[in-house]
Amino acid sequence: MDGSEKPNNAEGLLAEIKKLHIAKSILTPPRGGIIDASGVALINDMTRQERSLKKEYVLQRHVTPEGTPRQIKPPTGTINGWSTRVEGKKRIKAKTYDLLIDKLFEIYSDGCLNMSFQNVFEMALQQKAELCSENTETKYKADYKRFITEDFGKMIICDMTADEIKKYATNLVKSMDLKKEAFRAFKSVLNLAFEFALSKGYVNISPVTRMRNQDYYRICQKEYKSAEQKAMSPQQIEAITKEVRRRMDNPVKYGECYTCGYMFLLATYTGMRAGEISALRWTDITDERIHIHAQQLKKGNTMEFEYVPWTKNERRIPKGGRYFPMTEKIRALLKELRDAQERACINSEWVFANPDGSWILADTCYEKFLYRICKSLGYSITNNHAIRMYFNSYVLIPKGIDVTNRAKLLGHSVEVNLKNYSFADYDYCEIAQRALDYEEGTPGDPHNIIFFETKNLRQTQ
Repeated sequence: MDGSEKPNNAEGLLAEIKKLHIAKSILTPPRGGIIDASGVALINDMTRQERSLKKEYVLQRHVTPEGTPRQIKPPTGTINGWSTRVEGKKRIKAKTYDLLIDKLFEIYSDGCLNMSFQNVFEMALQQKAELCSENTETKYKADYKRFITEDFGKMIICDMTADEIKKYATNLVKSMDLKKEAFRAFKSVLNLAFEFALSKGYVNISPVTRMRNQDYYRICQKEYKSAEQKAMSPQQIEAITKEVRRRMDNPVKYGECYTCGYMFLLATYTGMRAGEISALRWTDITDERIHIHAQQLKKGNTMEFEYVPWTKNERRIPKGGRYFPMTEKIRALLKELRDAQERACINSEWVFANPDGSWILADTCYEKFLYRICKSLGYSITNNHAIRMYFNSYVLIPKGIDVTNRAKLLGHSVEVNLKNYSFADYDYCEIAQRALDYEEGTPGDPHNIIFFETKNLRQTQ
């Protein structure tokens, strides 16, 4: 940073000092680590810049109420070292001028560069931001604001004990009535700060390692929703579809092309994610299949959205996406959508577009449409994820599609499909009864037994 880039006001100087301090802390190797000559030179240069800015900041703040600079006295025959007075006539002394500036900076900056939990967390997050997505960084910031009090943030990290942190965590869970997921988010904030502090040698051991999740799960909110309660039922899908069709028949009120209604219908036919539906282009559709390989993502904590060439399960690395077969229902729906867009004079590369041709925003348009239409029908389930669960368990499973192919069609792992998307319908007892009453073959029949080859089996053959 050259002189022309220096901020003039004290607040700007403080922000620049803090930025330099964090950057320098990240570059500094862990205790016992090695840094090359170029790294040493860079750190030394940043240290000089930081000291220069500190001096400028202190001199701006070290003034009387009338704005007159306060006197800084050098060593004399009777006074050993440098000294000055701050507000309240309190005398501050130091052996050298630089040390006096450091002391004054601590006073005027309210210790903004100390090893408080908040400062260490901010340094850790800045390092983490280089490796994670913008949304992950935003979530860490939101979780810090939600779970960390001002007093806790001011605590010096090297002085924090496991007992203090465990007591804080217990009070937090009880006072906020946290669920397990929220407690894990809180613990992620602790881990981020303490793992960084451990790598830099600020602490010798992370007290977070002594916090067993199970101890806190016992006092967490125990509200549980089954998979059936999270998914939309066939009756709900039918009712929403009926309402969507009613609105489509009223173009005066809802327009010639009721785009969000068509998005809902495609979701019920494919189980696609909301962001994948919004990012769908006409070029992604052929006579045989739909190529699902992109999504619409919100940029951090902003209201801006971007097109990214990967789906959620690909984790920022494009792998070609997945394909969904072109069924007769989907073919008819897309033709109906094309005709509606032609009547509404919509010409766009996006399958689901606004009247001006721009893409529909999943977060602010489609999801809000779902919320409103579900609420109007008296439903508590209001999101597209519930449609994905419906499609998996009420459409794919009854049709006998195995779990591997269900996972491929929905774009996640087999484990996720079994754990979060699949459940037996309420008539599972009747289905089991029919299977158990089936008389052909009895338990223990040879054709129902598979012999795995073993050493003993080979010797008898």
